[in-house]
Amino acid sequence: MILHLLKSSLCLAAFLLFYQIFLEKEHMHHFKRYFLLGSVLLALGIPFITFTEYVTAPLEVFQPMSFEVASPVTVNQDISFQYWPFILWSIYGLGVIVFAFKFIKNLWSIGENIRINPKIKINEFIHVLLQKAVIPHTFFRYIFLNKQQFETDRIPEEVMVHEETHAKQLHSIDVLVIELLQVLLWFNPLVYWAKYHIKLNHEFLADQAVLASSTNTNNYQKLLLSFTEHHHQSLANAIIYSSNSSIRLSLFGKSFTFGRNPVGQVKKRFKVMKTHTSKKSVLFRSFLLLPLLALLVYGFSDTKIKTKKSDVNTSILSQQKRANGATEAMMKEYITFIENYQRAEVKMIRGDSYERIVAIYDLMTEEQKASVTNYNIIKLAPINLTDTKPQAPSQHLLDQWKNKEYCAIWIDGKVTDNTFLNNKKPSDFSHYFSSFVHKNARSLRFPQDYQVHLYTKSAFDEAYLKANVNTYNQLLIQYNKARKDYIQSLGGNHSELRILEARLNLVYQKLSTSEIQKYKVQKWAKLPDPTVIEVKGSKGQLFDTYETNQKGATQDQLKKFNTLAKKYNAQPQDKRVVPLQDLKTLEHIYGRMTEIQKKEAQPFPECNAPLENLQGAIDFIKILINKNGQLLVGSELVTIEKLDSFLMKFNTHLSKEERQKSVRAIIVADKSAPKATIATVENLLNEYGVAQIDIRGPENSSPPPTQNGATKDQIKEFNTLAKKYNAQPQEKRVVPLHDLKTLEHIYGQMTQTQKKEAQPFPECPEPPKKPASPIAPNKSSQTLPPPPPPVAVPDGKESQAIPPPPPPYKTPNPEKHSKKLLNAFKEFDTKANTYSKAVNNYTQHKKGTITNLQKLYKETMVDYDNYVDLAVEAGLMSKPIEKSTN
Repeated sequence: MILHLLKSSLCLAAFLLFYQIFLEKEHMHHFKRYFLLGSVLLALGIPFITFTEYVTAPLEVFQPMSFEVASPVTVNQDISFQYWPFILWSIYGLGVIVFAFKFIKNLWSIGENIRINPKIKINEFIHVLLQKAVIPHTFFRYIFLNKQQFETDRIPEEVMVHEETHAKQLHSIDVLVIELLQVLLWFNPLVYWAKYHIKLNHEFLADQAVLASSTNTNNYQKLLLSFTEHHHQSLANAIIYSSNSSIRLSLFGKSFTFGRNPVGQVKKRFKVMKTHTSKKSVLFRSFLLLPLLALLVYGFSDTKIKTKKSDVNTSILSQQKRANGATEAMMKEYITFIENYQRAEVKMIRGDSYERIVAIYDLMTEEQKASVTNYNIIKLAPINLTDTKPQAPSQHLLDQWKNKEYCAIWIDGKVTDNTFLNNKKPSDFSHYFSSFVHKNARSLRFPQDYQVHLYTKSAFDEAYLKANVNTYNQLLIQYNKARKDYIQSLGGNHSELRILEARLNLVYQKLSTSEIQKYKVQKWAKLPDPTVIEVKGSKGQLFDTYETNQKGATQDQLKKFNTLAKKYNAQPQDKRVVPLQDLKTLEHIYGRMTEIQKKEAQPFPECNAPLENLQGAIDFIKILINKNGQLLVGSELVTIEKLDSFLMKFNTHLSKEERQKSVRAIIVADKSAPKATIATVENLLNEYGVAQIDIRGPENSSPPPTQNGATKDQIKEFNTLAKKYNAQPQEKRVVPLHDLKTLEHIYGQMTQTQKKEAQPFPECPEPPKKPASPIAPNKSSQTLPPPPPPVAVPDGKESQAIPPPPPPYKTPNPEKHSKKLLNAFKEFDTKANTYSKAVNNYTQHKKGTITNLQKLYKETMVDYDNYVDLAVEAGLMSKPIEKSTN
């Protein structure tokens, strides 16, 4: 509002300055009339002009982000500054009321004079004869005259022509417009300046008409001067406002004057009467207005920049998506996601959900995009793993990481014992990153303060340099399966297939030409048109016109596949184990087989994957319940009535039996959350099918009982199983699911002393790849697990991960809590803000160092721990919330 008023005022000032310098004294009064009125309207309208600029930006592929939710807190803000807007608006409203009252009063006075006094119509004008002594003035076609002077014919003819000109040219319209504007903008002196020029130009027009009626110029000037010397008002005066006298505005007892004195105005009118402007001068001055208008529109209009996606690779996708647009369900999903984000106090999102939203927006028509909020309101820094520069560790760091109590080690994505580093040197590794693990995020298996990930050259290339290619290939596998299912189901709803295709398109545009050629990236098959899906043959076999012919596996390969499949199908499925080498052979041959060969061959031997191996391929379900019983699942608020249907969006590739063996769920409840709601959520999870539910909140808020460790029988059973599987080479080691669960359960019961005395926990080999067949259960392509987002580190600096933000906390109430607690929170909050700014400067502008960030982080966590201690004492934060180790 203030910005618009400022822009309007500057535009009006520019127009009025141009008028006073180039137009005021020129004999072109009709042009000046429309210029002045148009200037006022343009000055108000120019700031509202918006130009839309479309820019083409490269599409970014965002990696999945972690999701953490903090309970909503109420912050009591200082509201003293809210009185100022109220005071200012009150003053403005009072001014509008005063000026509006004055305006309405004058209109009412004119109406009363017309109603109660005699009227005489002469030609097209109506003369209103007043008993009181007044000077002649007009309002539209009404001319107000003193009755006695009119009847005795003492009003000069020049005065009558002057007033009739005001009435004929409808000058009252101009005055009404500027008076109404003055009511709304009574505080703006430029409005009074414009009013002065408009009414003075009316006098120029009336003077011009009088002189054009064969009136002697000298006689008319003497008549004007006589009116001025006797302190008469203007010869033309609409709504009782003088144009000759100065304009005065009274505020707070002080008088502010705008305009000129009557004598000066009459002199200006005399000078203008003698001025003659040539047609060339009129044309020249009119053209001068064009650059002024262009400059004001350019300088004070608004520009809206819209980002337009690149049109690369639109030959397959764009025509169809623009023709169809997003479905109603897609639009609802998009709008719900944006609304939930805008309402959330803690702005956290899941990367896969965000990628779906980007894809849905890309599918929308231009009309649909115009009807929703652009997802660009979510400010996410794009993460491109392919830009990561490898950082080899130093010998000092390798020596430090050999300490098993200090950190846990992952090499090429696999958990490795720290002693493995004893015979390694820095040149054996191409890249590393480390991260600090908060105390409440540690587990029994990994209780260390730090986690370190090391990559050899080949693994670094696979995990980082091929990150976009791997993402594309994983999406391609999902797309091909969904496409085949769509074809085999005779069409139907293909919304999810379209979203997958849009996501494929976005990732493909991220790939460079060299990546496509080097890794032989295959384009996805076009989304099938339902009109080309036909049922042929007596058995109803479906043929897709877009499918390419496959030669199939050879006879030797089929023989080998059948031999292996028959061997492992003979084993019970719950105890079936397939060595990695045989599984790869089965996958390779099965992937080459035609549909007919697959039907004629032995069934693919399904395996029950260990829980740990499945966990990386399934969605972990986390449900938060606040004190009001509201549920937050992922980044979306879900009602208890719709939770069962919402859960079905997770792990759609698993059956209920598979979910009961592999899916883990956690319920994080506020200490005041309704117990009935927690119980209902637990029942719904059990109906959905989960292997384990961990409830944190009222159900387990009491201190846990002292753990005495595992029993002797349990330790004996653990040692027997661990010894059995540790005897197998690690690369060929397989542990059946029921044995693995037994080992995990007993290991979780052991004390630290029992763990040291027991057999080592048998580490499992790398999870096998899953079959590529649509009918085989384990089909996803196995690649190295994606690493956490990289941290750009300046050359020559030691590479370490940026410390994370402080854990969730609650804000104290200034009216309820002690000054000591408030001061502790203030110190922590100040230090946390300083740390946040330092992280932003480092990641966005490459300012600062990791060492400085770690120092600030430790200082922040010291203040955090101090605040948590006081908050627990005050009952603001509950005891289960653990402090962070700094």
